[in-house]
Amino acid sequence: MAFDCNCRRSRCSRSNRRNCSFRCGQCARHVGDTQRCDWEWPVDGPLSQGFHAGHDGTDFAVRVGTVLHAPTSGTIAVAGPNDPGGYGTYIQLEADTGEQIQMGHLSETWVAVGDHVSVGEAIGATGNTGSSTGPHLHLRIHSGGAVDPVTFLRSVGACDTGLSDIRSVGRA
Repeated sequence: MAFDCNCRRSRCSRSNRRNCSFRCGQCARHVGDTQRCDWEWPVDGPLSQGFHAGHDGTDFAVRVGTVLHAPTSGTIAVAGPNDPGGYGTYIQLEADTGEQIQMGHLSETWVAVGDHVSVGEAIGATGNTGSSTGPHLHLRIHSGGAVDPVTFLRSVGACDTGLSDIRSVGRA
């Protein structure tokens, strides 16, 4: 079976938001007749602030309401307007592989605590809640401590969501 790795994510509407993801990315590994990605970029958007001392995550500049996709499979530990230090509405995903992923400043969450989600599943919408200077997604990954999300996602071969220019940021 041939795969179209130049496709783009379909547009999601409120009625199909939980079922609108599909696998495509250039990094996808082909398994039998399907593509399989263990990790994927959660949004399509440029990097607006990187990982550095005093900022233990990465910010992606995206519009309010941009669909947020689960970067990997795991169980939802927090979902909603629980504000730990300025994240506003956020989701915390406990990855099946052990990492803890926090996604903050959301406008909506479409999952509940205890839900198990698959990589690429639509889980919420980005926003401008909490301590935020403009619409964006704050992505934080813990793997034995806070790690640079961009470096981490590159190291695990995260699948391309199709539009993000973050893949080239910081590469020589």
